[in-house]
Amino acid sequence: MMLPPDFFIELKPKARTSPEDRTHNVARYVLGYGNFSKYAKYELGAGVTYSYGGGATIATLKPGGAAAAAGLKVGDHILEVDGAPVGVFGDRVYEVWRQYVHSKDEEVEFLVAFDDPSTGQARYYYPKIKLTKLTTGG
Repeated sequence: MMLPPDFFIELKPKARTSPEDRTHNVARYVLGYGNFSKYAKYELGAGVTYSYGGGATIATLKPGGAAAAAGLKVGDHILEVDGAPVGVFGDRVYEVWRQYVHSKDEEVEFLVAFDDPSTGQARYYYPKIKLTKLTTGG
């Protein structure tokens, strides 16, 4: 799917009387997420993959990053950020950074699920994580 030619100059409609078409809407939520540094001021310090049932699964952790400092582990599932769900719903990807980009104090509450190794059952907790300022480059 290609972005509509006016995608970057077309403002998000604010009223029901002037809605956008599906191409614009899908482009915003499915294709418009690649350059997250354009929008986010903070970073979690984790690489994630998104799925229908698992929210955002932590695939990598940045040493010294906010996620590692908060005790998150590779394989943990971030299901919500400040009460907003993350993951794949229909044909839209609701991403972690899109939720915490609105943080006022760099701290967000996550709903994290993990498999308890002793029981094999899912366990849930709500850590408050202090994000770090976004760094660019290597």
